Amino acid sequence: MKAKPYSEVQVLTAQLGAILAVLLTLQFLSGALFYLYAFYYDAPPWFTFTRLLHFYVGVTIIPFVLAKYGATTLRAAGYYLHIERFQRLGPPSALARITSPLLALDFFVLGVSGLYMLLHVYYSETNIPPFDLKPVQTHAAASFVAVPLLGLHLGSHLFESLRAVNVKMKRELAVREPAAARSSY
Repeated sequence: MKAKPYSEVQVLTAQLGAILAVLLTLQFLSGALFYLYAFYYDAPPWFTFTRLLHFYVGVTIIPFVLAKYGATTLRAAGYYLHIERFQRLGPPSALARITSPLLALDFFVLGVSGLYMLLHVYYSETNIPPFDLKPVQTHAAASFVAVPLLGLHLGSHLFESLRAVNVKMKRELAVREPAAARSSY
């Protein structure tokens, strides 16, 4: 079976996903440490670094998440509007189609509640309208929902990513080997 070529949108989405995987790992680890020491008054000295890392990585993630929203929306819209080049790629897996909108909504809640706290809006407004939710609890609940969703979403792309790496390695080997030594594959 011949592997389908990847489109520019798929490559962009994969690259953004790889960047987000690194940044989100930092974000969730620093968030977990931050959560553990949030109400601990004699926090260790590295707590300040953890808090700063969590805040700055959170702000850094915003353009990457927005770009990922744009790239995935472009592919989904192209597929469902029956644009031929997107139809040729086929739909994403069912699990990715289910988890993507849920993750988008969850990251929107995380981003809004995080910026709400970072910009200290909660000093004058203690609850996030329209549901009157506390920003800290909203942020924590959204992050607890994000972890399993992200695991499912990344798991749905794991085999596709491994296949892409395998195809790329075969291409590089074919280019490096002399023509006489090449075998067909």
